[in-house]
Amino acid sequence: MELELNTVQKPEVDELLVIFLQTGWAKNRNRLDIQRLIDQMEHFVTVRHGSQLVGFGRAISDGVYRALIEDIIVHEKFRGKGIGGKLVLALLAQIQSVEEIILHTETHLMEFYQDLGFRANDCLTMNIRNWAEQKT
Repeated sequence: MELELNTVQKPEVDELLVIFLQTGWAKNRNRLDIQRLIDQMEHFVTVRHGSQLVGFGRAISDGVYRALIEDIIVHEKFRGKGIGGKLVLALLAQIQSVEEIILHTETHLMEFYQDLGFRANDCLTMNIRNWAEQKT
């Protein structure tokens, strides 16, 4: 299977939406928000099989101390073929100079990320979802 990794050409909204909708955690994303995500992202990687987008990942970073890997996703028909690992390694190459690289994952994927060098820690992650809506 011929796969092409790309860290230069950003994906189109509709093709990224297709793979986001295949997940439980990103199924509520919409075209407008995805376009904003694409416009603002600096560190990303896509994987294509021919012209089809089959993998995507991105990272957010201050370039010095922290980077957060986000949205590692592989098209459901292409899972289990090593694409996820290629996405993570390509992102790590882009953000390798930062002090700490963080990611959030589901428990069943911990071993996958541990095999790539990540380690669980004792830190508690806290978050606020839709903060602007909560203020009203």
